[in-house]
Amino acid sequence: MAFLLLNRRGAVTIRVANSPAANSNLTTTLSKPSKFVTGRITASTNITRTSAEQFVAQKLTQFGQSRRALAHALAKKHGVEVPPEVERFFAAVQSGDWDRIKSAFDAISAGDASASHNDKRTPEVNKLWPAIHDSFGVAEQVHLWPAQSLVDYGNSILNSLEPGMVYVGGTDSSRWVPALLNDTSISSHIVITQNGLAGSDYLDYIALQFGDRMQTLTHDESKTLYQDYLKDLQKRYEHDQQNPDAPKQVRANEQFKVADGKITDVMGRDAVFDMNERLLKKLMEKNPELSFALGESVPLTGTYADAVPIGHLMELNSKNEFTSERASQSLDYWRQLSQNILSNPEASSSDSARRSYSHDTVAAGNLFAAHNFNSEAEARTSSPAISGRPIPKSPLTSPNSTPAPDAKPTPANYSTISSPGTPTKNKTSNSSSATKPKPTSRISSAV
Repeated sequence: MAFLLLNRRGAVTIRVANSPAANSNLTTTLSKPSKFVTGRITASTNITRTSAEQFVAQKLTQFGQSRRALAHALAKKHGVEVPPEVERFFAAVQSGDWDRIKSAFDAISAGDASASHNDKRTPEVNKLWPAIHDSFGVAEQVHLWPAQSLVDYGNSILNSLEPGMVYVGGTDSSRWVPALLNDTSISSHIVITQNGLAGSDYLDYIALQFGDRMQTLTHDESKTLYQDYLKDLQKRYEHDQQNPDAPKQVRANEQFKVADGKITDVMGRDAVFDMNERLLKKLMEKNPELSFALGESVPLTGTYADAVPIGHLMELNSKNEFTSERASQSLDYWRQLSQNILSNPEASSSDSARRSYSHDTVAAGNLFAAHNFNSEAEARTSSPAISGRPIPKSPLTSPNSTPAPDAKPTPANYSTISSPGTPTKNKTSNSSSATKPKPTSRISSAV
C-alpha cells in the first residue's frame, strides 16, 4: 500500500508499506532537481486584487464572446435561430454580472443546469446548449474563485502542458478554469472534458471547435462503443444472475432496466464513466500524432497503465517510463505547490481552491498506486490549504453525485446513457441495485 502524504508544512512524501527499499530509493531522489516532470510552479504575480479581478473579468467577457459565436455556428449547423433569451444570456456573461448571468441562465435552463438535453427546454435552446452550458460553467467558476487564485490554478494546469498537447479536463474547476484562460490566450491548446464524451451534442460541439486540429469522434463510433459496453454489461449481468454466490461483476453504480432478460436503459456514474473511458481511448486512437494530458474527474483506471505524471496532470499513452525518480520529481512538484498555497492567505482560505487542490492530490496518489507504489494510495491532508470544511454544492452538481474527496465532477457524470437514436430527457428509472436512484439526467451516446 502506498501513501501520498502532505503535511502542514507543505512537505510531500510517498511511503510504501512493507517496502524499506522503495522508501529509501524515493527518499534519496527527492532532493534532486526536476528532470522528468514538466509544469512550472511560480509565485503569484504581484498585482493588486483589483487588477486580478479586472484581468479575470476581461477574460470572461472574451470567453462569452467566443461562446456566443459558437452558439451562432451551432444554430447555423442545425438550421435554427438564436432565441432572444439566449442572446440576453450571452450579453449577461459578457457583462460579468453574476446575478444577471444566473437569472438569464435560469430563464432558459428549464430548472436543469446539467449538460444533458432536456425536453422542457425549447428545441432551439437544446441545440445551442453546449455553448450555453460551457459559458455558465466558466462564469460560475469566476464567481466562486478569488481572482488571483483562479489565475494561479489555471496556470498550474496550462503550464503543465507541452506544446500541442490536448488537455482533457474533469471536475468543474479543472475543466472550466483552464478553459477560460486557454480560450483567451494567443497559443491555445485543445481543451475538452472527459465527462461530456458520451453526449452526442457535445461531440458536435468539439467537432465544431477543433475539427480542423484533430480527428473528433463520430456518432457512429459512439454508437458502436455503446453497443460494445451493453454487450459487456449484459455478459456480467448474466454471470451475476447465474452465479448468485460469486463476487458480483456488475458494479455498484451501474444501474439499468431489464426487459425480457435484456438490458435496456443504462444509468449511474460507473456506467457513464465506463463509456467516457472507452470514448477517450477511441479519441486517442484516432489521433496517434497528438499527446493527451488528463485532469481526472473520477479514476479512469484503464488509462493508468501508460500514464505518467506531468506537472499537475497525468500524460496518457506516454512513451516515458514511470520510474521512482519520476515519482520523486512529481512529489517535489506537489510539495512546492502545497507550500505556495500555504503561503497565500487568499488561496488557503478559498473553498474552491482547497477543494480543487485536494482532489488533484488524490488523483496523483491514485496514479502512484497504479504504478506499483502499490495497489492503493491514500492522500492524507492536514494542511488547511488542502483539507477543510464542507464545500457548498454548485447548481451544476447532480444531486446523487459521490465524487472524490472535496471535489465535484461535472454534471454529465451522473447521467443515463440511452439507446442510440433515442431522444434524451429527464426521468426516474428503476435500478438493478437495492436502492432506487434519484432522478438523473439522460444523455444519448449518439444521435
